[in-house]
Amino acid sequence: MSILEGLSTEIVGVKLKFPTVLSSGPLSRDEKSIKRAMQQRGLGAITTKTILKSAGDTPRPSMAVFKNNLINFDWDHPGVDSMINMLKTSKDGGFPIIANVIGPVDETARMCQNLEKAGAAMIESFESEAHIKAIKDTISIPLVIKLNPNLPDIAKRARMAEKAGADAISAIGSVGPGLVIDTRTGKPLLGSKYGFGNLTGPAIKPIALRCVAEIAMAVKIPILGGGGITNGKDAMEMFMVGAKCVHLHTAAILGGLGVFEKIINEVKEIMKERGYESLEDVRGMSLKYLDEKPKYELHPAKVNVNLCNGCGICERVCAYDAIRMEERIARVDEKACFGCGLCVSICPTRAIKLSLD
Repeated sequence: MSILEGLSTEIVGVKLKFPTVLSSGPLSRDEKSIKRAMQQRGLGAITTKTILKSAGDTPRPSMAVFKNNLINFDWDHPGVDSMINMLKTSKDGGFPIIANVIGPVDETARMCQNLEKAGAAMIESFESEAHIKAIKDTISIPLVIKLNPNLPDIAKRARMAEKAGADAISAIGSVGPGLVIDTRTGKPLLGSKYGFGNLTGPAIKPIALRCVAEIAMAVKIPILGGGGITNGKDAMEMFMVGAKCVHLHTAAILGGLGVFEKIINEVKEIMKERGYESLEDVRGMSLKYLDEKPKYELHPAKVNVNLCNGCGICERVCAYDAIRMEERIARVDEKACFGCGLCVSICPTRAIKLSLD
């Protein structure tokens, strides 16, 4: 099997050439934007912007960059009729389109039924037991339930969704609300109520990984994992905590749709370096290391002098004053070292390890 073949995946019978999904957002707002995304190499499926019965507007400005992240309040929604027309003209391409739908229970079920008839490959909606059961009664295509990272017990909600009949789980969406101020004017950057918005981008990736890991340990149905993914390493982390495929949008807004091909190329390179033939070789492999019991043993840092490049970053960040540069080589005072691990994570040449590694 080639690595490229090992990247294809299947979610409840829907085949994806690549394990990547453009999640719901402005880059999938209408027929023109979706057809543009369909031409992008490295992309396996597209999720529409959230569909309502009737189109809805949003306060402006609606998005702003914040330290390589986005803070946004983008609630502009396409109406169901326009998306039905889009699906009818796009379905012949054989590209899986996931229709993201929200509304009252009966209304949502009717919209999902019509979107399936028009050619949607899957439905994505937001969880409530009543929604799940009503939608499942009206469609034959897979139902993906999107879980919010702010839920108090996301694993419990995932189990509920699975029990109610969901075919897959998608996690996570944006985190917030938050607030960003323009210091030149004192005004908020967004035009929403109070200027509040939701955070997406690299800053939320650790939260996303934690949520996906918790869900993977709680359910057996597939997980579409996303939140802060910008490169192949991020995607591999998501696969390692159990995601079947990954979804992203912010990185595609800030870096262009070419980010999908970049991610796939980086994933292939990582797999080649590690000797993996398929994502099944890595999927969920990290879960066995997620031990419920905290570890208190002290393992001082160790430096491989052959890898140390003398940059001095470890000395600068050591809060315990345990590292000194001597003749451009990092030296650790093991009696002072707290074993916090910061130097390990920041070393650019991976020259430092804790003695337990």
